[in-house]
Amino acid sequence: KDMNFGYKVKLNFSKLYTETMRGYTVDFGINKQMNNKLSLGLVAKNIGNESSTNLRAKTNPSFGIGVSYMAMNSQLRLIGDLLNYDNVNFIKIACETNFSFGLDFIAGSTYSKNYKDLSMGLKLNMRGWSLIYGNLNHDNSSLGNPISIEIKKHF
Repeated sequence: KDMNFGYKVKLNFSKLYTETMRGYTVDFGINKQMNNKLSLGLVAKNIGNESSTNLRAKTNPSFGIGVSYMAMNSQLRLIGDLLNYDNVNFIKIACETNFSFGLDFIAGSTYSKNYKDLSMGLKLNMRGWSLIYGNLNHDNSSLGNPISIEIKKHF
């Protein structure tokens, strides 16, 4: 059936108190569409580096496998992943709506031996672009609950 290859180039900028870091990372993925509802994928993420004047941070790549299933007349995508990062396995589960009017809801969770989180977000799709807002809730109160905003162009 269909086999797709994709990549994402990310430019990173971090500022923490007096230290500023810049860098780049690249993600690569392969997706095999098994039928109109089921697809399987492989991913390699965060290949690159970050640096500053005083520091050089090592970016640890991660590798994973995943499955995606379209349910409810293709209006709900169920997603499951097994990801290895820094020799620790993470199980990720998520669901994402696929409504025709352009506004979708996203929810997910990550589990490992010593970590768990819950995330929720919204995705607005317009003319080949997506604006995505997300909020992550986890059990480390000293880090707060990160918020992310992402702009995507679909080719």
